Amino acid sequence: MRSISNALCALLPFTATALGAAIEKRQGANIVYGLQQVQAQIGVLNQMLYYFDGNPATGALDAIKIQDQTDNVGEAVEYTTQIANASPTLDEADSLAVSTQVLSLRPDIKNLLLNIAAKKPDFDGVIVGLFSVSKQVKESLQDQKALTVALGDAIAMKLTGAFKKAAPEINDEFAMEFDAAIAAYVNDEGIPVPSDLTDLLE
Repeated sequence: MRSISNALCALLPFTATALGAAIEKRQGANIVYGLQQVQAQIGVLNQMLYYFDGNPATGALDAIKIQDQTDNVGEAVEYTTQIANASPTLDEADSLAVSTQVLSLRPDIKNLLLNIAAKKPDFDGVIVGLFSVSKQVKESLQDQKALTVALGDAIAMKLTGAFKKAAPEINDEFAMEFDAAIAAYVNDEGIPVPSDLTDLLE
């Protein structure tokens, strides 16, 4: 019995090491999965923006749907940030996998932000309450930028070697693209409803 017990005790360090490695691998895969979910939600949002034209008959409802989908993107980003924060430092293989997935997001995020900037005239024409929705778009962009920066920082902290060194440059690029989109709305507090329409609403 003692020999069996001794053998089991001898195996414990190796078992713990193997378990730790398995958890680390799983966390790397979980971060990749989270980033894929972010990418999928961005794709849905970008498609909705593509068809958005500020139509007076449907614009308000369309804008609400776009905001709901924007919230879905934000939730996916927050979920992935939580995974990254809980992850141990990644090895080179997982760092490569995560970095590759981050890089695959670059064109999607860029196209999304360019589309949002280009759609400003359409958002200006959509009235919810007494103002156009452009102000809400600007606020959403600012919120999404903060969430994206937090995700980038969380991932950068877990990367290894050259991947860790390259991360700040990529994060800065994302931030600059958000800033460019926000700049299209920067002085926009929403266009007020014309006085004659306000009278009708009252």
